[in-house]
Amino acid sequence: MNRPSTHFALLALTLLPLSGQCLVIHPSQIDFGLSETDDSTAASAWLVNDQEEPLLPSLLGDSGDAIRIGGELSEIAPGDSLQLELWFQPEQNLDYAGSLVLGGSEGAALLEYTGAGDFPGTTWDDTAGLSGQALLDVLRARVRQHSVLSYTTARTHMFSTIDNVNGQVECVYTGTLVTTSGIPPATTMNTEHSWPQSRFEDPDTATTDLHHLYPTMATVNSSRSNLPFGNVVYPDAGWPQGGSWLGEDENFIQVFEPRDEHKGDVARSLLYFAIHYTNWYDFLTYMEPTLRQWAVQDPVSNKERARNTAIEAVQGNRNPLVDQPALIDRIYSFSGSADFPNNSNLQFWPAALDLGVETDVNETFASLVLHNGGSTSVSLWALAATPALLDFDGFPASLAPGESRLWSLRLSADAEPGEYDITVNFRSTAGNRSFPVRVTLAGSAVPDAEPLPALFTLHPATPNPFNPSTRLSFTLARAGQARLCVYNLAGQRVATLLEGPTAAGSHELRFDASHLPSGLYFVSLEALGQCRTRKLSLVR
Repeated sequence: MNRPSTHFALLALTLLPLSGQCLVIHPSQIDFGLSETDDSTAASAWLVNDQEEPLLPSLLGDSGDAIRIGGELSEIAPGDSLQLELWFQPEQNLDYAGSLVLGGSEGAALLEYTGAGDFPGTTWDDTAGLSGQALLDVLRARVRQHSVLSYTTARTHMFSTIDNVNGQVECVYTGTLVTTSGIPPATTMNTEHSWPQSRFEDPDTATTDLHHLYPTMATVNSSRSNLPFGNVVYPDAGWPQGGSWLGEDENFIQVFEPRDEHKGDVARSLLYFAIHYTNWYDFLTYMEPTLRQWAVQDPVSNKERARNTAIEAVQGNRNPLVDQPALIDRIYSFSGSADFPNNSNLQFWPAALDLGVETDVNETFASLVLHNGGSTSVSLWALAATPALLDFDGFPASLAPGESRLWSLRLSADAEPGEYDITVNFRSTAGNRSFPVRVTLAGSAVPDAEPLPALFTLHPATPNPFNPSTRLSFTLARAGQARLCVYNLAGQRVATLLEGPTAAGSHELRFDASHLPSGLYFVSLEALGQCRTRKLSLVR
């Protein structure tokens, strides 16, 4: 069931843009509350374009893994806004804190979100918020609470009920069906121990644990023997058989590869075995990376869920990785240390800035987002720009794990008109970082833009960029003298489209730039004692 979030209220008054930023997100923080992992929670935010040109925002980064944007991001007109539909869809019963970064090369905006996931039902509620060794300890205590069956009893249940469908039992390796109502002749079909008995340190319980026992044809069972599982690259003669392979992997280790529909099953069985019995004889160590891949490649099926329930009915415990396969990701290693190692991972968005062309040094403002995606704090220092023409605000001295920070830069007040390619560098305990900043400060001959009444408007050119012509339109609040001109970056007038008395209302003119080279230009409207300027981009 989809349900709306009730954790914030959005008022129309909050849509006032913040000075300087090209893109603003309202609200900047959302709490989605608690949502079950098979459910989703909806919320809305608004993107506001606080610049004089249309803006097409994009998703620059997402530090979390539980939120998605509904619909497509579309162009936002100057001063306009776009409603953003967000869906919180947790996969784990954990607390979530993430950052959604939107924007483009002109800068970034940051939306921070929190929420919590909950597994449906109560079976694995005691795993909430746990990971690493703490999670492994809880799972181990749970799965060890079961009845130990005799070998005959375990096999009887497997062949007569658990894996018996309409009087037939299927070999998990080949798909071969054998008609039986009980334990079949061992020369036809027998019991496969996914974790081989020759790799048992204490066989009394593990021998009859149905969570890793499967029916297999006797000949294939014999061929697999006590080999590890893996991806066969160099098959033996006579293979594959029923979709399963025998041979050497890429490291020339002899392995057995089950057919695709059993790969996830055997992966979750062996990882369960390691939870319950630990990594006996280090049998899991070599296989674990492959098994993790198989668990994703072959997701839990309805058949596997039904088998888990049927085993619980006779043995008294469940495989938690069948009920909640996402738990696999919360244990760093089933064959070694379960705890996640400390790591540093510093990210920033966008990776490069292009502030375009501005006529006022005060307009050359952009925001970036720094994010610590690692599990240890990151210290930052030695922020510098080359050449030294940028001022910075909000650059942090450190970031906690999972923390995001919005910081800004602008051209220094003493910057002269010109084109600048600047490199920003800083150092951190997660490594040194750098990114380029490109900006053009136009010549002073181009009139500065000034705030105008609502009806005194120079509209964006259509199209823009253009080749070789574009439409220029404007609206005057009342009749009066008007002058519409186009300038190049040096402030030289390259076209006069209108000069003289002009009636009130809307006007449109065509600007033909066939005689001009590609590049950036300005169109400037002077009327009623005021001036308004917009950028033009001629692309051939």
